[in-house]
Amino acid sequence: MFICKICNKEFKCNKASETRIPKYCSRICYSKRVITDETRSKMSKAKIGVKIWNKGIKMWEGKEHPRGALGMKFPDRTGEKSILWKGGKSSENELARKSPEYKVWRTSVFERDNYTCIHCGKIGGKLQADHIKPFSKYKELRFDINNGRTLCIECHYKTDTYGGKILKYEQY
Repeated sequence: MFICKICNKEFKCNKASETRIPKYCSRICYSKRVITDETRSKMSKAKIGVKIWNKGIKMWEGKEHPRGALGMKFPDRTGEKSILWKGGKSSENELARKSPEYKVWRTSVFERDNYTCIHCGKIGGKLQADHIKPFSKYKELRFDINNGRTLCIECHYKTDTYGGKILKYEQY
């Protein structure tokens, strides 16, 4: 039997061990405990990953972040220094999909279709802007709003140009 430090009530604890002696009878009493400044400083030192920002550099308890200013594990192996570097090659499709024009096209397609799937009529949720004529095969139609349609994920899977099915797609 143990005595609660808050309410002085006797209580029994099955989880008690030689190293851990319970101090509180319930979570309510635990939440009412008084935390001293000394305890608070111990708690803050025990927390790993408390970030203190100082002049744009991540500081950890007054020291620079162990992974460098950018928080990378190996900053000396990124970009051109990486063994996987291929001369800055990004596919033309990848660059086009990251462009501001693509984002404008996508938003315009959603707004035109009123954020509704044109096949099943689902409104909102996880919608995707689909190219009617494939993005990779018709470069001149990539940012044409008339070549876009709003589809939910389920309807997009069913299209004949989704993912790997594009390889079987025949130009009409």
